[in-house]
Amino acid sequence: MNELIEITHIKAIPAKVEGLDFKAARAAIEEKLKVYGDMVVTDENTPDIKKIIASLRKESKDLNDIKIKIKKELTKNVTDMETEFKALIGLYDNAVLPLDSKVKEYERQEYEKRKKAVLEYAQGLVDGTGFTLADLETPEKWFNKGTSESYINEDVTEQITALKEKASAVSELVAAKNAILGTNDLKVEFYSMAHPLNQLISKINSDYEALKRRAETEKAKQAPKVEPEVVPEPVPFEDISVEPTIEDFTAPWEVNERVPVYVDAEDLQAVMSLLKANNIPYIVM
Repeated sequence: MNELIEITHIKAIPAKVEGLDFKAARAAIEEKLKVYGDMVVTDENTPDIKKIIASLRKESKDLNDIKIKIKKELTKNVTDMETEFKALIGLYDNAVLPLDSKVKEYERQEYEKRKKAVLEYAQGLVDGTGFTLADLETPEKWFNKGTSESYINEDVTEQITALKEKASAVSELVAAKNAILGTNDLKVEFYSMAHPLNQLISKINSDYEALKRRAETEKAKQAPKVEPEVVPEPVPFEDISVEPTIEDFTAPWEVNERVPVYVDAEDLQAVMSLLKANNIPYIVM
């Protein structure tokens, strides 16, 4: 409770409306409206009933306007009270907000100092292990006020052990892939141990496939080009035309020796012309 404003000294007086007897007003209105409950609508009285409806709506609106006016007067003190209280509360806000900002800035600076000191301590634990601080996870718990150096030491040791096991698996896989490629293009240092082992294996396999494809492409480029053998198209027998010569009919026979020659009917005329041109006697049988 605020000691500057004692609640027991404050008295709130309930709002009160004078000059209006709600009970009597209710009875008068009910009595007036009672006559309309059993009214029967006909063609003759419809215009009059519409006028009655309009009149009743106007009276209802007038009554509502009176209510709004009275409520506004009744709540004026409430509205003024709220405005005054808001101003008083604002005085506290004006004092609290700057103080809160100073506290947060101080805590931020202390956190940064503590974080820097913890990381330097962890770096000292990592030095000489073959790994870097970037290979380790650095959870926020390390930087809490209550976290001890022994906890950080134990966490770093466990992570280094796990990293060594991971690095060993990566090294074996890289060596196996290089053996297949016959090169040393894959290097263990290409792969950060900060990544999960399954991601590292996937990346190594992907790099291996890329190197394999590149080697196959280079080998194909260096292979001697073999010109395709040109095979002549076969010539139909009927398209071959060879003029016979005297040598075809002399050797190895003697000139005076009769030699039977079998000639197709379509070639007979050509053979006869050849024999005649060379003074070779012949008999067609």
